[in-house]
Amino acid sequence: MDEHRLVGFSVRWGKGARVMQLIMFVFFSALALGWAFLVFTPTIPWQAAPASAVWGTRSFLLLFLCPPFLMLRLFRFGIWLDGPYLVRQGALLRLRVDLRTATFAMTVTSWEWTRRFGPVSFAKVRISAPTLVVRASRLRRIKLPLARRDVQPGAYGGHVAEWIPLGELEALAAAIETYAGAPKADAPKVVTFLRNVHRSPVKPSASFGNPFQ
Repeated sequence: MDEHRLVGFSVRWGKGARVMQLIMFVFFSALALGWAFLVFTPTIPWQAAPASAVWGTRSFLLLFLCPPFLMLRLFRFGIWLDGPYLVRQGALLRLRVDLRTATFAMTVTSWEWTRRFGPVSFAKVRISAPTLVVRASRLRRIKLPLARRDVQPGAYGGHVAEWIPLGELEALAAAIETYAGAPKADAPKVVTFLRNVHRSPVKPSASFGNPFQ
């Protein structure tokens, strides 16, 4: 059996965030369905309005569809290894990048959201982390953050940003080393980085806004 097959990475949103994303998806989907009913139902006398106005009003449905699509994309987000492929789950489709023909680069990405830290205590959290960019072409690429999506309880209290588990980093390094091939000048550098993240001067970091209650 392929030892690199179906290795998932711990980059999904946490349970609390995913529940909120699902709630918002349902809410915005209901708004989109309501708008579609109002502008496309034959019982409403649109005959008196100019055709341009009718279709202009109906075109707003695309705007109503954007929020539920975004919420679904966040809710379903996930990245994993499937043999020689790195796969990212989108809102509806999956993007697969072949490690055998891909190029590799490192960058830093950030994301932020409002997190609940107590029954009635919330604060804005921002995480910055080294990120692996696996590119099949200019338009087809997967950005894999090398840190967990959410902050974790710290050893001495509070919350901190953490690398994804070392086993996942090693599985990723081994897959790149196995499939990228010798001609890839960028692959060995990435493999070395993944196996020595503890020496990296750039580490996952978290900053917190003022808590509010």
